[in-house]
Amino acid sequence: MADKARWYTRAELPSFQSLPGMDCVVTASAANGTAFFVAGTTTELVREAQRRHGLAPTAAAAVGRLVTAAALLGTGLAGRERLTLQIAGDGPIGAVIADAWSAGDGAIAARGYARHPEADLPLNALGKFDVAGVIGRGRLQVTKSHEIGQPYVGIVPLQSGEIGDDVASYLANSQQIPSIVALGVLARITGICRKEALEEAVRLEAPEKFAALNLAAVQEGFALH
Repeated sequence: MADKARWYTRAELPSFQSLPGMDCVVTASAANGTAFFVAGTTTELVREAQRRHGLAPTAAAAVGRLVTAAALLGTGLAGRERLTLQIAGDGPIGAVIADAWSAGDGAIAARGYARHPEADLPLNALGKFDVAGVIGRGRLQVTKSHEIGQPYVGIVPLQSGEIGDDVASYLANSQQIPSIVALGVLARITGICRKEALEEAVRLEAPEKFAALNLAAVQEGFALH
């Protein structure tokens, strides 16, 4: 499964509302280029992953977060470059893998899947999908393949299993980029299965406080009706 998310600079895209029903990634910078912001909506991408792989709700949340992270981190890819994020944990979902690559014409293609798509757990104490529980303890491996030469591979232990914290740890430890990464799936469970988009932009305040900030932020949601 592969779907595309078009990317825009802030000048090209004034608001998310101007693109109803379309996945997109927005990039911006501040503080003389020392702070960098990436945000995206990946509703259609995650919906298609859930449909094709028959993902259970918690598995869909885990795959959705990882494939969104891959799409956001893949904004700088060009040519035949490819980015692969792989989480290997001891939880019931097993491995979760996401790929991203440039699809040309300002678009990013991405796909994601889980070894055990049926993995599911009750909501956690905060009323959210228990992604950390379904993933367990393990490691995150990030592989960037270039058109020529050997691929770059970075491996870090999972910090929380919530994926956002783990991607931030990779950026800080392997790329030396202090980062805030927010990836979320909102749950509204009222009965039968149906998915519905719930996106929320994440604001970054006081960017001058960060010497080199890479904020990858997205809220994507499923409503199970």
